[in-house]
Amino acid sequence: MKVKILITSLAVFILTCLFPPWLNVLDIPYHAHQRVQSGHEFILTPPQPQGDRWSVEIDMNTLFVEWAGLAAITGLIWVLIVKPTGLRDDNTNHPKKFISPPGDSRN
Repeated sequence: MKVKILITSLAVFILTCLFPPWLNVLDIPYHAHQRVQSGHEFILTPPQPQGDRWSVEIDMNTLFVEWAGLAAITGLIWVLIVKPTGLRDDNTNHPKKFISPPGDSRN
């Protein structure tokens, strides 16, 4: 189960890296500044700018929020599914051992 959770999380992380969110940016000093979301596109084929003075860039803020959400969801699944199983296995698989005091013949 641990491996499935980690592989799934890694696959989603790779997909968010391959298909990042994009922004169309209009930045004319002292005149206009505008940022318009352009959706998710493949990293090697970014969307086309909206006009002559527009440029395209990756929306790093949204990408970091996606990564933080993925980390939170993965952590939550890990705590709810993997951790309780590990605690139960530790209690049932390891017999309690008696350690006798020093000088006792049972050592």
